[in-house]
Amino acid sequence: MSGNGIPPPVMRFIYDHLHSVEQLEVLLFLRNRRESAWSVQDVSDEMRSTPVSIAGRLASLRSLGFLIKREGTPPTYQYEPKTAELDQIAQELADAYHVHRYKVIDLIFAPTKRARPFAEAFRLKKDGEDDE
Repeated sequence: MSGNGIPPPVMRFIYDHLHSVEQLEVLLFLRNRRESAWSVQDVSDEMRSTPVSIAGRLASLRSLGFLIKREGTPPTYQYEPKTAELDQIAQELADAYHVHRYKVIDLIFAPTKRARPFAEAFRLKKDGEDDE
């Protein structure tokens, strides 16, 4: 555990991949209802958000490997992580959010997180190091 009570892998995940509380809550919502597949509209209704916003959250969680998309009319999403490690991160994230809600929210919106891409743009490269 880190000094703030949140495991370091969870902190890294938040720092690298979570961009909003809504994204986190969509993940946890679907994780807690893993037996069901949900349309964008269904999740939007449950979360009281806009379909456009929810569609973006679902797409990002799918690209991270937490969800599968089932084609249909309408398409649906279901929590089905690609790896046991992703499922473990989701469990630890749920636990951290339950116990340390405001600390998790602070990490999502940390000023250093927003500054990282800017700082990396000015990172000096060592000889022989290529751009990726």
